[in-house]
Amino acid sequence: MTFGIGYGLILLLFVFSSLLPFHKRVLPTLLLFDFAISFLAYFVKAPSFVYWDTIRFSQFLDQLRGFNSLGIFNGIKWGLTSSYYAQQPVVVMYLWVFSLFKNDGVLFCASAFFFLLSLSLLVIKSKKELNCTPRVALFTQILILATFNIFFQIEGIRNFLAFILFTTSLYFDLSSNNKQTRIFCWLFYILAFSIHPSVFPLIFFRVVIVTGSKIVNLITYIILLTYTFLLNPAIKFISTFAIFNLFTEKSQAYLYGQSNFQSFAGRGEILFTSFIFIFLVLEFLLFNLYNMKENLPTKYITFYKYVMFFTLGSFLNTQVYLRTIMLLLFLSVPIKMLLLSKKAFILDNNLSKSIYVYKVLVVLFAILMFFWWNHQTYSQVLL
Repeated sequence: MTFGIGYGLILLLFVFSSLLPFHKRVLPTLLLFDFAISFLAYFVKAPSFVYWDTIRFSQFLDQLRGFNSLGIFNGIKWGLTSSYYAQQPVVVMYLWVFSLFKNDGVLFCASAFFFLLSLSLLVIKSKKELNCTPRVALFTQILILATFNIFFQIEGIRNFLAFILFTTSLYFDLSSNNKQTRIFCWLFYILAFSIHPSVFPLIFFRVVIVTGSKIVNLITYIILLTYTFLLNPAIKFISTFAIFNLFTEKSQAYLYGQSNFQSFAGRGEILFTSFIFIFLVLEFLLFNLYNMKENLPTKYITFYKYVMFFTLGSFLNTQVYLRTIMLLLFLSVPIKMLLLSKKAFILDNNLSKSIYVYKVLVVLFAILMFFWWNHQTYSQVLL
């Protein structure tokens, strides 16, 4: 059986469960399906003719196990001093824990569960803050999962786990007035950055939105739209000074999570992921048209705009462009919930009709994306 069949069946059961009376028990329902999807990740097998990150992580786990055989802490010592992730201690310690298990599937299963759990917490928090119905909450998670290629998380382990941790922490942070909660969220920002350096710009955005200045925001929008043209010349100039060689090497890792600018993405992936971006932009315009901004923290909306402009400005760096679109998809959770909720019908008839059209289109688009990801990825993954 392919991953696509198993995953599709779980999503169908998810849809069916949201229509049943017990759908009001949101947390247990979400946790049940989080476990089910994660369980699939335990059994994934990459085809021999494709090199996915699952292979790289499996090889790294085998290396750690080899050193562990000489002493249980030798693996972590090698990982922190000589491995590919030597300068990312949180990643090394995380992978080392899973090297203690004989089956690599435990790593993929646990990482997928942490990702899904964080997404579920974001949905539950949004439901509470926006006073949405349980059905809207469950349906929103289904739409996100159908639109997102879940195998990106399963095979990549780090990038999208870091993104969803940051997104969930951001919403908790900006929707709370509790000082302890905000401090806790900053700890999770740091954790997300420790998992993957691509979170670095997001932490910078979080710092900038504190100003709340329209002038600062305008300048930031311009910089984010044009940063690609300025970044490479700046790095090349700085790299001419030997003392800054380490800085130039790390700047790429922090900004891109990679050491080069190759895309490793086909035209189909770029095209359909761009469709997601276009849909999210139109969705945001609809959100603004209905003047629902007062339902979300102003700084959250500003952050959302930052990521939109950053995505547009990253068009020359394909991997950054593709990944930040998925980040924007995660950030859209509360926006989707507002548009899908009954609150949207406190409008005149024309606007109500537009909301109905949106609901139909968002479902059709999610179905389209699921079938595309199944064609591109899921159908190639065996269980």
